[in-house]
Amino acid sequence: MVRINKYNELNNFYLIADEFQSIFLDSYFKASVENNFIETIQVCPNIIYLSATPMLDKYLMRLDAFKNLPYYK
Repeated sequence: MVRINKYNELNNFYLIADEFQSIFLDSYFKASVENNFIETIQVCPNIIYLSATPMLDKYLMRLDAFKNLPYYK
């Protein structure tokens, strides 16, 4: 019998965090919530952080969660 890890099924899906600039804008008054959100979704191997609001990549590179991710404008 093969036991399936529930996280293996996440490989079949993409998680899209839309309006992700809110993570930065809202972190001033709810940093623990935003940090918990980022930590929680890290189990998903296919995450897309999406926003039509431009973010300066120099700020993204200072945060471990975003440091090594590709950034497209």
